[in-house]
Parts: sequence; C-alpha cells; structure tokens
Amino acid sequence: MRVLRLSNSGDFSPRLPPESRAGNITKSLLEERLREPVEVETRLLWPNDRFPGLAEGWVREFEPDVVFLRMNAYWVTWESAPRLVERRLGFLGKQIAKAGKSSARTPWLAENAVYRTARKVTVRRIGGAPPFTVEEALVALDATYRRMVAAREEIAIVVRGPAGPHNSAGDAAGAARGAKRHAQFEAGAKALARKYRADWLAMPGQLVVRGDPALFLGDGIHRTEAGEQDLAIAEAHAIGALWQRLRPLSAQVR
Repeated sequence: MRVLRLSNSGDFSPRLPPESRAGNITKSLLEERLREPVEVETRLLWPNDRFPGLAEGWVREFEPDVVFLRMNAYWVTWESAPRLVERRLGFLGKQIAKAGKSSARTPWLAENAVYRTARKVTVRRIGGAPPFTVEEALVALDATYRRMVAAREEIAIVVRGPAGPHNSAGDAAGAARGAKRHAQFEAGAKALARKYRADWLAMPGQLVVRGDPALFLGDGIHRTEAGEQDLAIAEAHAIGALWQRLRPLSAQVR
C-alpha cells in the first residue's frame, strides 16, 4: 500500500528524531496491522494558491492508494502581527514581515517565555492576522481534492480534523476569535470531506486542548514524542481501517 501524507510542520520538526515523528510511526503501525509493505511519502500541506497543483503532481508521481490530509487550526487561528502587516501593506509588508516570521520559526526563541510574552502583548496592542482566512483555506482545500481525484480517480482519502484553536493573544478576546474561526473552518472542512467521500478522523481528545507539557513543546504548537505517538496511533488506525475496507475492491481493479 502507498500512502501520501499531506501533513504539517510536526512531521518535519528538528526537535524530534525522524523515528519519533508521526509519519514514520504510522508506517510501522500500518505494516504491523496489515502485514504487507507500506510506502509513506510525507509532504507539507500549506493551503495557498499553489498547493492544489503541487498535490496533483505528487499524486501523479507517487500514485498513492490512500491520501491522508491533516487539517491544521494554525492556518486560520494563529494570529501574528507580521501577518497583519503583510496583509495591510502588500509587497512592502511582506518584506517587513520576513524578520518577524524568521524569529517565530527559530525553535529556541519560539519557546522562550520572554519572547512568547512579548508576542502576546504585541498581538493585543496592534492586532494580528492568521496565515489564511477560513475562506482562503477552504477554497484551496476544495481545489486540492478536486485535482487529486482528477489525477487518480481511485484514490481513497482520510482527513484528520484540526486540534483546538490557538490563542496567540493570550486573552479572552483572542480566545473568542480563535473559537469562532475554528468552528467555521472545522464545519467547512467536514463538508468538503463529505463532498469528496473522504473518511473523517476527529483529533484524539487528549490532543485537542493545548498546553499539556507532556504532549506539547514549549512553543505551544508542536508536539512532544508522546504527542506524536498518540497522533500516529489514531492516524494509522483510520488509514488501516479504510484500506482493509477497500482492499478487496482494490484487488479486483488491479
């Protein structure tokens, strides 16, 4: 079986050894369950205008039996001041925002308590914007499904729902904004899953609420080895169950 995982930054985190990332754990769990070789290719899912074309290309190249997509609350609920500047000032804003984005991607800095407090204060005072609006993310996902299915009609799709919303402002108003966007996005993502007849996997309950230091790193975004293990178990179960349900049909087609 071939699995194309369209995932998030957790699968590429330099803080975790490769064998402790969910993609590699999922492969081992699937091989154990299915008793057959499993090939897994993992790519970063970032729902911008270019992504549907990239996804189509990966499907044509890899010819997966199953495509697994991770929905990410970060896309629509993580507010950042650099992103707000970028949206308001266009090209000039992009240049200004680069420095802020670069610092946020530096693990030791992103997990620093002083830096995180300063970031919250900044978002409270001047505002912030998420990487994508809910509409932008859903439009890109719709196009992604459509082009993947057109490229390989027989693929099966599993979609994992998002974890809980982010609150980068750290206050009640920020929590309310995040919850509203999250609800809109999750509802839209579920509707798209139904539209393309994809299996929906809800995020494991212990990973919905952020903040548990046993499951989340200091940046409050990425997961620890234990968190990745919990994710992999749920994701492998969903992919394996779908494949066992469809495997007799797949054998007939081949």
